[in-house]
Amino acid sequence: MKIYYQTNNNDCGIAVTQSLIQHFFQKEISKEELFQKANIKEEGLSILDLELLNKNYGLHLESYSMDFDEFKEYESQDYFVLVINRNGERHYTIANKKGEKVTLFDSALGQVVLSIEEVKEIWLDLFISVKPIQKNLTETNYFFKKEKVNVSNVFLLFVINLVVLFLSVTSTYLIRYSFSHVQSNHELFNLLKVLFVVVLVYGIFHFGEFLEELIVCENKNKYSKDLYGELVDTFNRKKNSYFHKLGKNQFLLLKDHIDYISTYHSEFINKWLISVFTLVAVSIFLICNSWYFVILIVGSFLVQTVFWKLSKKIYFKYFPVLNELQNEGKRLLYAQENLLKLEVNAYKLGSLGEKCKENYFGELDVHKDLDVRQNIYSKINSYLNNLVYVFVFSLVAYYIFVGDLDFGYLMIMNLFYFHLGKSFNSLINYYGFRVKYDYSKKIYSQMLNVDTFDLVAPNKVEIPKKIAIKNLFFCLSGKVIFNDLNLEIVPNTFIYGPSGTGKSILYKIIVKKLNPAIPSVWFDDQETSSIDDSLFRELCIYQISDSYIDPGDLDLDSFTKLFPNLKKSILEICSSMNLDVSRNIESSMNLSSGQRQLINILSLLKYKNKVLLLDEIASHINVENRFKIYKEIIPFISSRNFLICSEHTPELKSLFSNSIDLSREHSKISKEIFLEIANKENQQVFENWE
Repeated sequence: MKIYYQTNNNDCGIAVTQSLIQHFFQKEISKEELFQKANIKEEGLSILDLELLNKNYGLHLESYSMDFDEFKEYESQDYFVLVINRNGERHYTIANKKGEKVTLFDSALGQVVLSIEEVKEIWLDLFISVKPIQKNLTETNYFFKKEKVNVSNVFLLFVINLVVLFLSVTSTYLIRYSFSHVQSNHELFNLLKVLFVVVLVYGIFHFGEFLEELIVCENKNKYSKDLYGELVDTFNRKKNSYFHKLGKNQFLLLKDHIDYISTYHSEFINKWLISVFTLVAVSIFLICNSWYFVILIVGSFLVQTVFWKLSKKIYFKYFPVLNELQNEGKRLLYAQENLLKLEVNAYKLGSLGEKCKENYFGELDVHKDLDVRQNIYSKINSYLNNLVYVFVFSLVAYYIFVGDLDFGYLMIMNLFYFHLGKSFNSLINYYGFRVKYDYSKKIYSQMLNVDTFDLVAPNKVEIPKKIAIKNLFFCLSGKVIFNDLNLEIVPNTFIYGPSGTGKSILYKIIVKKLNPAIPSVWFDDQETSSIDDSLFRELCIYQISDSYIDPGDLDLDSFTKLFPNLKKSILEICSSMNLDVSRNIESSMNLSSGQRQLINILSLLKYKNKVLLLDEIASHINVENRFKIYKEIIPFISSRNFLICSEHTPELKSLFSNSIDLSREHSKISKEIFLEIANKENQQVFENWE
């Protein structure tokens, strides 16, 4: 394990990430790159931010709460990350345990070997496992494909179906032979024997189907219990912060997801196997008996193939829409429940109720369109199959009348037509159900906190033309921050207002660091919760006043050459702030807060086609230099990006093409809502409210 050393007290998480990437992928990643992608503050990276940063580079970090006694029993050759106590602060270090010895690969101290008792002195009950994402995918595939597929049950069901199919075939030939014999010899008494055999065979046939259903139910019940058990065992070791990473609607739909997975493994895999075997076996058998049946096979195959293509097309069209409406309905109900817990507000409750109604009506409309199309295609499919059947029936009947075939061929054709249709329908249902299964497996895997199998690569996200805030309600620590807030933000916008109006909270909601109960942020016509998280983090950069960005051996002299039009301004500002451009800046430990902010601002110059949210990034820089930065440097950054900015100096709004007074937006709350909030907080309500 190669050790990368930290240059400041708060960048141990960055050094750990460098070491892990180098160890697993043999790649050198610069600190500057990691600092730009990390959400790091002066106190360092949070555990969640460390996990997200490593996920960008193909590593899955999973954090657990682990007491020291459990750690003593832990045995593994894998490397892991510990959160330890170092000088009274939390500190990340890579470790490896062999017996009673623990080796730390520490970014501050280097490689250190400690006894298990020495580790106890710095233990903080936090353990982070490390695995490459590809390895995680392999293990998850193993979980689904090896451990949970009951091969013996699948084989047993296959044998039962094979016996039923064999009985169908032999009984049909027996019936055909018997009827032919009765017809030629006029021995009606033998007809009773034939009927007895038919009743017996059909009894065995349906008993076999009953056994099949019984095994499927038993297997599905066991499989569902295993899935629930696996999930609960995993949840028991999670930290509370883990549950904030998952969409709440996924918990509400958990039963449906597990039901789809268990149904697929216990029922549909077997149906696929027996359907394919039946199609092949029956087709070969019929063709060997008479070439007339080729018409039946080819005709049925063509009709069912067209039907499957049409069904697949409408299913893939409507399922994502229907699924999103169902998820939205769950989110609205969850928001409604939360609202009733927090406060009594008729206006907001009515608004949520109206949205629930619109969502439900939308779901009904999609269901109606889907059902109508499925019914139309199903009836057309049945009609065409019956035409094929009638054609072949007429052909066989003709050859019976002319004496080339006997009457028993009609029974054979009828039975095998039934098996062909049943097999085709089973295959169509299998591929339709596979869409639900793949989606549910993806959600279940997320709940296990493993990286999932994306069915479709996420689309590229482009910089928006506008950002819309729609009906935003947000409550923090029992205090209403935003109530039905509606905004439209365009590029190069300055947001201002007194402290407490929620500028920073609004920024955090836009970049998905805070999540309102109802999704309320739109990039053009796309709601941000539907954008892939990795792409969204690439697009949006949120920088606050105390953001810590490592200079990364920043050579200011070379940096000014990259932007010759800004060289004069950069040099003047650096000189005014006593920042020497003739030397490399290797660490920010000896810089003032204003100098650090200037370096952070200059680091934004390289960005292009990003959404930049800058929250008081020059608050520690004196007024003169602050105005110069906003007049000469910020316009260049804004010309290349979607920029939103705020400072405690409202006079800066004159330097922007657009501005929003957030305090005025708060004043647009209706009188009824204002009265409820005021009464709740025991404030005096002025009678002259306008």
